[in-house]
Amino acid sequence: LLLHSPSVRIGSEGGIRAVTTAMTTHAQAAGVQEQGCRTLFFLALKDDDTFVRIEAAGGVDAVIAAMKNHAESTGVQEEGCAALRQFALDNHDVPFKTWAEKGIWAVLSAMRKLAESARVQEEGCGALVGLAGNNDTNLWKIAAAGGARTVIAAMRKHADMTAVQEQGCRVLRVLTSTDDHNRGKIGQEGGVGALVMAMREHGESAQVQKQGCGALRNLAINSD
Repeated sequence: LLLHSPSVRIGSEGGIRAVTTAMTTHAQAAGVQEQGCRTLFFLALKDDDTFVRIEAAGGVDAVIAAMKNHAESTGVQEEGCAALRQFALDNHDVPFKTWAEKGIWAVLSAMRKLAESARVQEEGCGALVGLAGNNDTNLWKIAAAGGARTVIAAMRKHADMTAVQEQGCRVLRVLTSTDDHNRGKIGQEGGVGALVMAMREHGESAQVQKQGCGALRNLAINSD
């Protein structure tokens, strides 16, 4: 039955290539880019094998290019961040992929440019978790690019949004998982206050509590 599902047929019958070709041909059309990113997100959501087809068809590069070319479009940035998040989740080798660093910069740029969009912040934080990939090099790149500061700013601006708080706590937990320098820096940049605020204001969310506790635990390990 799975072999006959629409998503499988889209991949096997050239649908993915059709989407990436449309995005390349109409690079300046924001509507095409938004829908293209959204389509690739949903296709990647189905199974890991589909992501292999997406990557081979230039889908990852198409999404990053869309985000670069349409920095002012909330729709493109929302769908682009969501797609990168799913690509990272689908791909266990993401730390070793050449597009990981480009993805990190695209996500952080979106979060900073469109700070008012709660969904950009939520999807951006989720993408950063995936792009970190439990890889020290990528963790360092995110931290060096000011990722923690951007996440903390998102948590403060969208203090009432449970989804943003959950994903923000998750990023801070990941960024503080292995590096004493990151722990100290995040503590200095207001990470503790952001985490405590999230846990206090969203006590009904088990995930906010779980991720917040994990991040505070990591910060407590810091020997400074």
